[in-house]
Amino acid sequence: MLVDTGKGIAIILMCIGHAYCPDALFYFIYMFHMAFFFMMSGYFFSDKNLDNPKAFIWKRITGLWVPFVKWGLIFVLLHNIFLKLQLLPPPYENNVYSIREAMWKGLTTIPRFIPTEDMMGPYWFLSCFVFYKYFELGYF
Repeated sequence: MLVDTGKGIAIILMCIGHAYCPDALFYFIYMFHMAFFFMMSGYFFSDKNLDNPKAFIWKRITGLWVPFVKWGLIFVLLHNIFLKLQLLPPPYENNVYSIREAMWKGLTTIPRFIPTEDMMGPYWFLSCFVFYKYFELGYF
């Protein structure tokens, strides 16, 4: 319960930081909130994952990579519609994808955890969750 409360506080701080709060509060929150969240999340990492790395990797693939690719492909396919509805910020306002460009992004960048779509901004952390423990454990 205490760890869940800690993660909730970290999420609330992240929301406050993204809500155009005063600069002093912004800098204070950004000094620690992500590290705090990762510590709270890493608290539940079990040593049994080290005993069966294949199961751990499969769990990461099905739980993180598959949703990332699924939503990435959906956002690539809907990119031109989002442009027409003016849901994308100004840098994208004249960037209509051709079929070739959409296929290139869907087949090369999305499966490699490269969030090319602006709507994928909230998914930045998925690649961190996947690769963090592997670097820490020396798999890479």
